[in-house]
Amino acid sequence: MDFTEHSDTLEQALQSNESLEKEHLYFSKSMLDAYDNAIYGMDLLAIGALNRSMSLSSGFRSMLKNKNLICAGALLRLQIDTAIRFHAAWLVEEPHTFAQQILVGKQINRIKDSAGMRMTDAYLIKKLEAEHPWLPGVYKKTSAYVHLSTTHMMSALSPASEKEKSIKIKISPSDKELPESLYIEAVDAFNAATRLFLFYVRSWTVTKDNPDLFDNKKKETH
Repeated sequence: MDFTEHSDTLEQALQSNESLEKEHLYFSKSMLDAYDNAIYGMDLLAIGALNRSMSLSSGFRSMLKNKNLICAGALLRLQIDTAIRFHAAWLVEEPHTFAQQILVGKQINRIKDSAGMRMTDAYLIKKLEAEHPWLPGVYKKTSAYVHLSTTHMMSALSPASEKEKSIKIKISPSDKELPESLYIEAVDAFNAATRLFLFYVRSWTVTKDNPDLFDNKKKETH
């Protein structure tokens, strides 16, 4: 996968994950301090997303340490969801109105962007694919962990003896023996999704703290 960071060991990947988790508090404070502590709809959306992201990160790391890829894979899919749906605020005409719609319970996939397109997951992934080519493949792969699928069947079955034509069956919270590279790739993917999300949190903070600058840029485009 074409991630921005490729870890050499699982320990290194998990250390990066833990560092990113700690950054959530720093970015939260920076955002809330911006523009004399003003609070906008986007702040509320970001707070919810930051809390979710930090919780998912903690749970994901715990599951990886326990060799529970079934649960970790589902959490990775949820973290991708955090990133792509927070980014949806950059696709609409009025981000604060968008945030308020979510606050009252409207589903993002029923909201249209500034081009009149419904913001389904597939559409949001497509909008980010050019800059993040790893995203479609990881999204598809991890969706199989969310919905009962062949991924869950294969994780429980292993060939035992070709001669006897038998199989081994596993019913356990821990994975059957898997190469470390699979775990490293999973953590690197989670970290990439987290960085993508935090990038847009930083972008919102800069926008919030410099409204005149961005208002002028908007006027120049019209």
